[in-house]
Amino acid sequence: MISLGHNVRRLDTGWEMARVAPGVATTPADLVRASAGWQPAVVPGTVASVTGWETEEAARADEYDHWYRVTLPHANTSATVNGRVLLRFDGLATLAEVWLNEDRILTSDNMFLAHSCDVTHQLRDSSEHVLHIRFAALRPVLRQRRSRGRWPTRLVSEKHLRFVRTTLLGYMPGWYPPVPTVGPWRAVSLAAEAGISLHDVTLRPTLDGRAGVLNVDAVCRLPSGMRLDRAELRLGDSAGVALSISKATVEDVRVDGVLRVSDVVAWWPHTHGEPALHEVTLLLTSSGITTVHELGRVGFRSLVLDRESDGQGFGVRINGSGVFCRGACWSPLDVAAIHAEETRLRRTLMQAREAGFNMLRISGTMAYESDAFYALCDELGILIWQDFMFANFDYPVEAAGFVESCRMEAQQFLQRVGSRCSLAVLCGGSEVQQQGAMMGVPREHWSNVLFDEVLPGLCAEERVDAAYVPSSPSGGALPFHVNAGVGHYYGVGAYKRPLTDVRIADVRFASECLAFSNPPEPVTLERWLGTAARAALDPRYRKSVPRDPGASWDFADVSDHYVSTLFGVDARALRDHDPGGYLDLSRVAVGEAMSAVMTHLRRHDSQARGALVWMLRDPHRAAGWGLIDGDGVPKAAYYFLKRACAPRALWFSDEGVNGLLLHADNERDAPWQGRLEVSLYRADGLRVEHAHKDVEVPAASQRCWNVEALIGHFVDASYAYRFGPAGHRWVTASWRCAGADGPGMTCCHDIQPALPVPDEDVQVRPEMRADGVGELVVVCPRVSGHVAIDLPGASLADNYFRLVPGVAHRVQLTRRYGTSGLLVGSVRMVGGGRCGEFQVDA
Repeated sequence: MISLGHNVRRLDTGWEMARVAPGVATTPADLVRASAGWQPAVVPGTVASVTGWETEEAARADEYDHWYRVTLPHANTSATVNGRVLLRFDGLATLAEVWLNEDRILTSDNMFLAHSCDVTHQLRDSSEHVLHIRFAALRPVLRQRRSRGRWPTRLVSEKHLRFVRTTLLGYMPGWYPPVPTVGPWRAVSLAAEAGISLHDVTLRPTLDGRAGVLNVDAVCRLPSGMRLDRAELRLGDSAGVALSISKATVEDVRVDGVLRVSDVVAWWPHTHGEPALHEVTLLLTSSGITTVHELGRVGFRSLVLDRESDGQGFGVRINGSGVFCRGACWSPLDVAAIHAEETRLRRTLMQAREAGFNMLRISGTMAYESDAFYALCDELGILIWQDFMFANFDYPVEAAGFVESCRMEAQQFLQRVGSRCSLAVLCGGSEVQQQGAMMGVPREHWSNVLFDEVLPGLCAEERVDAAYVPSSPSGGALPFHVNAGVGHYYGVGAYKRPLTDVRIADVRFASECLAFSNPPEPVTLERWLGTAARAALDPRYRKSVPRDPGASWDFADVSDHYVSTLFGVDARALRDHDPGGYLDLSRVAVGEAMSAVMTHLRRHDSQARGALVWMLRDPHRAAGWGLIDGDGVPKAAYYFLKRACAPRALWFSDEGVNGLLLHADNERDAPWQGRLEVSLYRADGLRVEHAHKDVEVPAASQRCWNVEALIGHFVDASYAYRFGPAGHRWVTASWRCAGADGPGMTCCHDIQPALPVPDEDVQVRPEMRADGVGELVVVCPRVSGHVAIDLPGASLADNYFRLVPGVAHRVQLTRRYGTSGLLVGSVRMVGGGRCGEFQVDA
């Protein structure tokens, strides 16, 4: 839904906040008697935005009433003769009352609802007008006696939150900092109508074969005495179409119609094509004067839910093509504000795109994102799996007004983002069915009318072109089984299953998977804890590790399990005597585990159609689940997944007695041609076998080769037969793209994983351009362990990679904004210590 034709002024300066005991001040006049102490406030923002999220005051924000106030600007406090002045509140968390001067103009009990108040008459005079917002303490409400649900949940600390429409962030111990969201977390603005104004503009783009079809429906408010003579809709430079005009109300007229454009350029996820967008313009003519209203950009794509031939699968087909959806789950970038400006959103979404991710999921434990977020996903070609904001609880659909509030919340959201081509999946909520099933509740009680009727009914009513699922996970004999429908796959990860578990799990679509405690990079550890080498021994580090409530283990224990499994060491003993080496091995072990799972799910003979890692980014500095830390620096696992998720990717898989397979996936719409080279190396670095072949992977397809077939004879490539000592230690592959100077990519398979051997022969040669973009050229005369580059002040396109003899690995680097002068970096081999330093000057 879009509203245009207003002079809008955001009220984001001049705010103050005061904290008072619950119920002491219930009107603005009471604040004087309560001796409220005012302090400057941030809007949009929360109490934690004012106090700092690590303070006790932020942690106890829901125990007090908080008042916000601001004096309205005189420039916008008078309406035109026939226009209106509206106060808009895009989000108030959570029990809120709004007062304009001494008049209460709004009461809200749903954090996710937006409100618009007509204040034309109150603002007609030129006197000073003061806006107050009272956020009542939520904790006393949560302590009231209420009916019990049919099942409990340990995820959320407050059981009665099931009655309250607010985010669960701040109430998930072990998952998220204990910072309740209190305050005007979304924008507050003052809007004065000017001339012809548009309300409730709904765009619905679809793709019909090669034709783009755009439905538009809008309500226009005209100044008194004005008549609308013509309305025309245009798409970019295409010819427009006249819209029908009809009376909507006494004051409003409706315009609606359909624009059809043949051979439109379709929108694709960035991994499969170009995310093409088209400008939409509405021209309104009255009394010979035409006004132009920009309605934003739309993309045309078709989406079909693909259940596979057995009816048990789950996947999406975009424009007729199957898409392997991979990416991560999203969390707010600011732990205090639950809100981020467009520049921060763009930076993080670009990191997701550069990692080869084509889908992000917003879980029901979080909060709906801003318009800017969804617009950026359209632009960048990133699909969105969107939960409605429900999770784990048995929600009280029988409580008076509850379903209606949820209906309004969902309808507002769908009207706001329903036209977004990035919106691919709408989901009732997170782990609702799972929670009921795990508690032994009969199947008929796992869901309710909200998820089975209200939400899917609204999706149909609003004509949203996205797949709907009632819960994540759902489908199959039990919701949490992963071999049917949508699953949360933690076999590799929380349940410490071997890496081969993914082969037998038969994952169909993992809307969550692969949760590990991911250590931040040394640069972040230095800023956070003052040391990188001994960070693992700092109590603050361990406190930041996520854990499931009630569990005897945390997610660092999970990472330790894979360190021990993959490298044959006692992870805890290593942490005590070499904490820096322990963190490095944790980084690589987690990266290898994630890469192994992702590449298996992606291969052509897998039934999986998607995998979303839990999570993309930590909300603050922590050894959290995030692939990117709270400072925005990618962690090691990010680079492993970036290689595994690239639209054109190369990887090995160990098939046991069937040998070693080399896979190549080409998702692009053009063939991938090049020279493939495969080599076997002994532990002393001697190459014992070599083969090369000119190959082509057709567009949108995969190919795989048996290594021994490429070499031409039996070499026990996977070392499965074990006829005596292994004749080789490593198998490497490099792909040299046709017409290119260097290899497209390399990969390496180690038949005997063990601790890396120190190697001081890794060399780095910087090549920096004056525009701030350059490369690090990294070489080694032998097969190397994982090479890590530390370069504070720069962003790296790759890291934690292995080197193949005779192949220069080129790593693009870009200076971070605000850095200048000499950059000093170092290169180290994981488990082998520092190999040397280098400098970048430009």
